[in-house]
Amino acid sequence: MYQQLSLKSGKSWHRQKLADYFVDNKKSVLIGLAFTLIVFGLRLFTGQPFEWTDFELIEKPHWGNPIYSSLTFLTTGATLYALKFYEWLYSLFRPFKAYEVYQTVKAAIWLGLTTITFFITSILIDFLNFIISLTLNTGALLLYFTPAIMVFLVTVLAIFIINRFSQNDLRDTKHRV
Repeated sequence: MYQQLSLKSGKSWHRQKLADYFVDNKKSVLIGLAFTLIVFGLRLFTGQPFEWTDFELIEKPHWGNPIYSSLTFLTTGATLYALKFYEWLYSLFRPFKAYEVYQTVKAAIWLGLTTITFFITSILIDFLNFIISLTLNTGALLLYFTPAIMVFLVTVLAIFIINRFSQNDLRDTKHRV
């Protein structure tokens, strides 16, 4: 029967790999967005004309990254397991007592599924980067047309940050007393 491998944190290995990947990638995307907004603001205030910029804030993992195996395990691998494909495959090799051949065929199937996941993930990441580029460039174009919006957004953001930190300071002083 299927036995799920767990790590010390209680998460299964594939969920841990996905969580690690998305946490690391989220940090780089947020830093990239902040840098992009600063650059657009500087361009606007220095009088440079609007220029379409392609962004690739989400990096594609390299081929050997365990993220592909994790995604395969969660999608097509889980589907094949639920359909009892591997039991059926094993039943084909059982009469010949060819367990090594079964393992080789299973590994080849897994490699094929992981390769397909690699290409699908690459296409998905390219699409997400396109959406990010489209959104940022559209926002920058609107800011070039109406700089007052930028001033308004920066003011609202500053008020939000000041209120957020002042509320945290009040909470900290209540706990100290």
